[in-house]
Amino acid sequence: MELKGELFGQCLMRRGVITQEQLDEALHRQQTTMPDRKVGEILIRLGHIGKRQFTEGLADQLGVAAFGCRNWRFLHRSRR
Repeated sequence: MELKGELFGQCLMRRGVITQEQLDEALHRQQTTMPDRKVGEILIRLGHIGKRQFTEGLADQLGVAAFGCRNWRFLHRSRR
């Protein structure tokens, strides 16, 4: 899947989910104490975003729709 060219943190800032300061903190942590972590995971660990905001931001970055499975209703049930 091809990215639209926008970095994940920039996507979240454009959407008003995080501030520049929060992104800077996550990037600093990534460069110093969490080099093996992605920015989204660091933002979750810092409490700046939740899993839903992560999913919606990632979907926006990738240009795909995000939806939760809890809201789906099964139209057909298997017969026993």
